[in-house]
Amino acid sequence: MSTRLPLAVATLYAELRELAAQDGGSPSPAFNRKIVAGRAYWYQQRWAGARRIQAYLGAETPELLARIEAERQAAPARHADLERRREVGRALRQAMPVPIDRITGRVLQSLADAGVFRAGALVVGSVAFAIYPAMLGRRFSTAIARTGDLDIAAVEIASGDPVAFADAVKAVDPRFFVVPPAPGRRIETSLKLRGGDFRVDLLTPGSRAGVAPRLLPNLGFGAQAVPFLDYLLEGAVEAVAVVDAGVPILVPDPSRYALHKLIVAADRPAAAATKRRKDVAQAEELIQALAEDQPDELRVAAKAITARGGAYVKKLRAGARIAGAATKAELHKFGA
Repeated sequence: MSTRLPLAVATLYAELRELAAQDGGSPSPAFNRKIVAGRAYWYQQRWAGARRIQAYLGAETPELLARIEAERQAAPARHADLERRREVGRALRQAMPVPIDRITGRVLQSLADAGVFRAGALVVGSVAFAIYPAMLGRRFSTAIARTGDLDIAAVEIASGDPVAFADAVKAVDPRFFVVPPAPGRRIETSLKLRGGDFRVDLLTPGSRAGVAPRLLPNLGFGAQAVPFLDYLLEGAVEAVAVVDAGVPILVPDPSRYALHKLIVAADRPAAAATKRRKDVAQAEELIQALAEDQPDELRVAAKAITARGGAYVKKLRAGARIAGAATKAELHKFGA
């Protein structure tokens, strides 16, 4: 199955994640001063994808002017940090190609710039799985098959300023459009690239399949309700998408992702046999690596499902029966 990466490669990923997590903002901050009714107000310009936007900073005060000057003084250091991030990212991609295509990387960067991940949203699905090898210091044997989708999962958060999820995606390319809701529905949950297959879906936990989409005011967009997703969203971990200078994101805990994939596999209809095989392959790859390197984390993730009981345990056991004998044996050791 998987093999361990050379220590030098794993160290590169750790450095890139640390540098990306310390991202201090634009390396070339641009500030605009506007006079309205005789009073000065300040704005900061930044790029969201291909579009330049202005963020309101406030009315001019000595404190605000000092903050703006500090931002300008810090710009050279941020330039140096950005160049180092790009250098580390290039070295990591050469040592271990990461199958995150250009459009996915640009959308992730725009979502990060807009604060989507700071608002608690997670990257899930095949893009998250593509992150795990470098994160875990492993080279996976399972092909990381991309589906042309980017899945983002989130729950409603009452506090904080709302984030314009759809605007952040559309800022990447004017060909992005909001997919009309399905017949009988009123809330949009997806954006698609016109003339292509690339799609961005927003998901949120739901009690059962077929539950109506729900508007997430904190992201200003609708989300498709998905059963069993609440378990996956607990215990998110910081990661970095290895594109350009590295994009700081959140992904599910890999132990929970692995067990959740078995639940999803068991919950799929018979007609989705191909997707079920992909779910199981990803779960087996992760479980084997985690059992060797992070057994305590896998044990905690398994106990969390046992504590939930009911359909969670039933589906996990059904998914384990689909998996191979080695995976079943590992799950049995960890109480799953």
